[in-house]
Amino acid sequence: MCRLLWGEWLIRRTFLQRHPFDVEISRIAPGMTNTLFHSHSAQWEFYHVIEGEGKVRHQSGISSIKTGDAFLFKPGEPHQIINDSKHDLVVYVIADNPTSESLYLPDEKRWIVKSPGFHKVRFDSDDLYPSGD
Repeated sequence: MCRLLWGEWLIRRTFLQRHPFDVEISRIAPGMTNTLFHSHSAQWEFYHVIEGEGKVRHQSGISSIKTGDAFLFKPGEPHQIINDSKHDLVVYVIADNPTSESLYLPDEKRWIVKSPGFHKVRFDSDDLYPSGD
């Protein structure tokens, strides 16, 4: 029988209990965005426009999107989906699910650090604030 140390057991348990992907169908109302302009430290996100049209803000600017378009953001690439139309924009999102993840909000110059059981927000002023689960 193999004997596991506490740390090894905890790591194996964490990996076995988590799912490998997050999947979401996001309906964005006219005049709204899906989230703040942000980038991920470790997470990849794939977007597929199911219905409607709008814009995607990315590190090189803003591009128009419409039904059928698909695009991918790798870690470190800031992005935001914008519905500037008069109808709902429906986007299918698939993201991998890293065990630890940080988000950077370039417009706010703020970091959000996440890991299992721990969330903190860090501003560029070096102040740390609990995120308030």
